[in-house]
Amino acid sequence: MGADMGSLLLVAMMACACAATLAPPPGDSIPVPLVSTTTPAVDVPTDVAPGDPTPVPLVGTPPVEQPISTVPMCAWWTGKYPLECSLSSSCVSVPGSPFAGACIPDPTGGNLFPQAVLPGRRVSYFPLTDSLTSWPWANASGVIVNSKTGELVDPSMWDPYWAADERFGRTLACDGDMQVMLPPIPYGRSGSFAVSLWAKRSGAPTRNLYEYIYSHSESLDGHDELGKANKVSIYLLGPPQGRLQGLVRAVVKDSTDSGSDTFLDSDGAVGDSTRSAPLNSSKGAYHSNISDSEWHHLVLTTSPIPGKRGFTIYVDGWRVADLPPTNNPELAPEALFPTDGGEPIMLTGPISVCGRADLDPSRTFAGRVSQLMIFDEALTANDINELWYAQMFPADAAADVSIPIDLPTFFDSANGLTPTLPPGLVLEQPPPGSEDALAIVSLPPGLVLEQPPPGSKVTSVIAPPFSTKSA
Repeated sequence: MGADMGSLLLVAMMACACAATLAPPPGDSIPVPLVSTTTPAVDVPTDVAPGDPTPVPLVGTPPVEQPISTVPMCAWWTGKYPLECSLSSSCVSVPGSPFAGACIPDPTGGNLFPQAVLPGRRVSYFPLTDSLTSWPWANASGVIVNSKTGELVDPSMWDPYWAADERFGRTLACDGDMQVMLPPIPYGRSGSFAVSLWAKRSGAPTRNLYEYIYSHSESLDGHDELGKANKVSIYLLGPPQGRLQGLVRAVVKDSTDSGSDTFLDSDGAVGDSTRSAPLNSSKGAYHSNISDSEWHHLVLTTSPIPGKRGFTIYVDGWRVADLPPTNNPELAPEALFPTDGGEPIMLTGPISVCGRADLDPSRTFAGRVSQLMIFDEALTANDINELWYAQMFPADAAADVSIPIDLPTFFDSANGLTPTLPPGLVLEQPPPGSEDALAIVSLPPGLVLEQPPPGSKVTSVIAPPFSTKSA
């Protein structure tokens, strides 16, 4: 795939992002524009590592005229159902405002990001339940590409790629001949990141040796070689792999890993292409093989320990493989494995879902994908368990609406990207002086401002220059 096609894909994705807006609800009242509140504006410096290129915006210039959609304001720290938010909306922190939130309609199947148990995260969330757009701010939107021809699929022909689903309402349905291309998101510039998604084999299986579910690299140019620096891949071993079919394989190559052929499989094997059966197959088959036509939660994360190299695969909340390998008696103790991941990674090309970043038609995935979440930080084992539980049992997770939220979630943000409100979205304030209005501009009960040390760097360009803690 040449540079010209890569440029065309980026332009197409930017155009899709510009057109993504929230439809106005029936009988909408005259919108009340957002005005300044008693909370002072915060001048936050851009926190970009030295030598980083200027962050590339994920949206282009908005059209002059946009349909108006009015949503109530809310206080994000009160949880999912605060103030005026309906049961089908979530209170989301407004970009650039310390306390104000907006009641944003949930995506099809519901908002499955657990803000209460994973507070303060920088995440790009693609529900993939009825659109290729990020939620809630629609700052990034993808396109569908025919893997055999490399041509864009007309949006009017996208309906067959969405399928009804009992778990998620609707999901992206990949047929093995197409793949989704999402805009580049500059995560992992600090060396830490995590990718979370749900995948399910369905339909007629491909005969591909490898089936890529998620692929991200520097660019679309040339063959996506295993030892190439700056790449992240999550894929399945295909039917030609015999008893290894259905194992999850992950590859992480940061900016310092050029030439390394290390990969990690979900049975714990590291860089092993010679075995004929999974390691620990007698006791770990369920968690290592996902070709059973059931939904499985997959997470790839770098080490949450600052400065530690390596990465880990989780399947359905279980840690199944890590690099460097630990607690695996079937691996020779004298074996030495190059440890990839953990250093800054420069992922400047589009993100591919259901196919490989170089659009190789023999590396596509046939199945369903949903709930793609890209974190600009590593996740701990407890984080991943909480995320799996909230998405596996959403009714139970939503039942306790009294859980306070300590920090807002910074959606559509990573390494200096500042999310923007969708064109045409207007925030409707509660009446001045009302209890709801005071709640929006006041500190949450039991929280106090903790100032950072003088002269220290702000950890996020989205967050105010303070953190919250329980009083």
